[in-house]
Amino acid sequence: MRNPAIYEKRIVAFLDILGFSTMVQDSKVDTEMRRKIMKAMKIIRKSGESEESEYKKVSTFSDSAVISYPLHSNSSLFYLLIDVIHLQLMLGTIGVMIRGGIAIGDCYHDEKIVFGPAMNEAYRLEKKVALWPRVVIMEKTIEYGITESSDTDYYSLMYDTEDIMSCLKKDDYDKNNIDHNIYFVDFLRQPQELTEFGDEYFDWLRRFRVAIVEGLMRYCKNNNKSSKNKTDIDRVFKKYRWLLNYWNNVVCDEKAFFPVPNIDLDSKKEFRKKYKDLRIREKYPYY
Repeated sequence: MRNPAIYEKRIVAFLDILGFSTMVQDSKVDTEMRRKIMKAMKIIRKSGESEESEYKKVSTFSDSAVISYPLHSNSSLFYLLIDVIHLQLMLGTIGVMIRGGIAIGDCYHDEKIVFGPAMNEAYRLEKKVALWPRVVIMEKTIEYGITESSDTDYYSLMYDTEDIMSCLKKDDYDKNNIDHNIYFVDFLRQPQELTEFGDEYFDWLRRFRVAIVEGLMRYCKNNNKSSKNKTDIDRVFKKYRWLLNYWNNVVCDEKAFFPVPNIDLDSKKEFRKKYKDLRIREKYPYY
């Protein structure tokens, strides 16, 4: 048994369902929302029941999950990012978004207990920095994680760096207010985690698009006639607005990787056009 008095350097992700309290409040009169919450809880619980190696540890409680790896295990930062992406993809299929933070530092994590400065920092990032439906990591954490979790061999380090950075993006939607130290997990640009080619990814995007539009319509001022707390409604709506900007940025990005087969140019253009057609209207009514 590990000694709980001994910390080790670990990469830690703290993840939380976005707007969970509002969802629970809505579920009082919305049976479908109750079903959605139940599905989300099962997905999070299943992530905690997945086979853990001697390196990877997962803890789940209520609407939150903590995933961690030892910093010095090979490619640990990359594997943690992939775990986060998978959870975002699975929850996204039922219209549930998550927010979180990733940190590196001293931490104790076993099958039942997790605590330490790195856990505190990941939690702080989720609560104070992430703000939107995103999982954030600071630039200095990325640099530290790449250096400490990759082989020192030049080519291994180069490929690990490329793999890690392909999972991340700066939030540059507001050109006048960019924090160059903050990256977030770019889960919408990871079709390779769903399928080798395009159909499954495109079908998933269509389902996820429905979830975004439903959220925008549910919480926008034009369409909300309930007596629920207006401040809470406005706060949740702003998060869906951020997601709308991220979504449109992805599906209309000419440089983004999509699983386009090796086909002729005209067919490839048509294939790309399908993604652009998923753009969401900027104003109410959203469709």
